[in-house]
Amino acid sequence: MFKPIRKTTGLIIVIFTLVQHLGCVDLNLKQPPLKIQRYSLEYPPPATASTGPLDVLLRIERFRSSPLYQNTQMLFSDQPYRRTAYSYHKWYAAPSDLVGYHLVRDLKQSGLFKGVLGAEHQGRATHRLEGNVEEFVERKTTDGHFALLEISILLTNPQQKDVSRQILLQKTYRTTHPCTQPSPEALAAAMSRAMSAASAQIATDVYNTLNK
Repeated sequence: MFKPIRKTTGLIIVIFTLVQHLGCVDLNLKQPPLKIQRYSLEYPPPATASTGPLDVLLRIERFRSSPLYQNTQMLFSDQPYRRTAYSYHKWYAAPSDLVGYHLVRDLKQSGLFKGVLGAEHQGRATHRLEGNVEEFVERKTTDGHFALLEISILLTNPQQKDVSRQILLQKTYRTTHPCTQPSPEALAAAMSRAMSAASAQIATDVYNTLNK
């Protein structure tokens, strides 16, 4: 006598559960995907002064980077031995590519050399410039937040037959610039200023080395 009632009640419970489940799925599908913000370096080519371009065809090889910076994460360090990435904020390219691209652009615009080639040009050059990005991070100190950029370069003369005399300049540049606040936007702005300072110093040192 009571069996039909039990079957009806069970059916109602099953339908109610399915409606709830479908409702949850529908809500999840309507949620917009989280958008990743991407940043690059922005600054005008540094001004340089010279008596004229050197008779040098300089090729800048593709830069490398230390293991921490072989991706597009925007990293900050607020404790020793620790690196943390900003969520949903990334660089447009790996730090080595950002640094290498801007250095090629700046040296071309400097007017210090007869020609400046990027790594994609396989033509013969009189000199080569290689580099490695050692640091590309936001650092928190007792004085505030800073963008830290450290670049090592190696300038060589491949036309020199004596290998021991091919190396003309080997140097590391460490530049910092304060961030206005601890944020990805402030880091991108501060890192741009740090790169501008480093680029200007590299251009001067390479020019002076080749002008001896």
